Amino acid sequence: MGDQTVLKFEYIAEENNLSAKSLRNIGNVPGIVYGSGEETKKISLLAKDLRKALELPSIFSQVILLEEGETSHKVILKAVQTNPANDNPIHVDFMKVSSQTMITMQVPLKFINEESCIGVKNQGGMISKNRNEIELTCMAEVLPEFIEVDIAELELGNSIMQTAVSYTHLRAHETRGNLVCRLLLEK
Repeated sequence: MGDQTVLKFEYIAEENNLSAKSLRNIGNVPGIVYGSGEETKKISLLAKDLRKALELPSIFSQVILLEEGETSHKVILKAVQTNPANDNPIHVDFMKVSSQTMITMQVPLKFINEESCIGVKNQGGMISKNRNEIELTCMAEVLPEFIEVDIAELELGNSIMQTAVSYTHLRAHETRGNLVCRLLLEK
C-alpha cells in the first residue's frame, strides 16, 4: 500500500442547526460517519482537502484516517454525492472499520508490463481489458488499493481469467469464468 490518506474533520453537534448549504458556503462538505456499533454522527470536512483526496484513483479501495484533534478513526469511503453542474462533492459517507472488520469492496485492477507484452510486441496483437475491478471480501486492514495483473507473458489468442489473478488474504466474488483481459489480433 502507498501512503495512507488522512482527512481532518469536525463533528457537527446535534443542537447545532447548521444546514448543509451553510457548511458548503464556508468551504466545507457535510458528511456522516457510521459503523463499529456506534451511532451515526454528522461531520464536516474541508472541501479542498476532500477534492484532493478524491483525485486519488484508489480512494474507494483504501482505509482512510479521519482526524479530529488528537482523535483518529479508520474509515472507508462508501459514497460521495456530487453537484452535477460542477462535480464538486456535496456530501460524503464514511464507514468506521477496525482490524476485525470484514468488508466487501470493488478493488481496481492495475495492468502492468503492457509495453513489453509478447503478444503485442512480437505478434501484432491488441490487449482487450474486460474488467477494471474485482469485488473482494477481506479484513479492512489488508484491503489492497489495487491488484496487479502482469500481462508480459500474454500471447496472441490467450486470455487471463480472474482465477489466475493472485491475491492473498482475500476472497474474490464471481470467480468462475470471469475474463479479466485477452489478446486479440489487431485489425
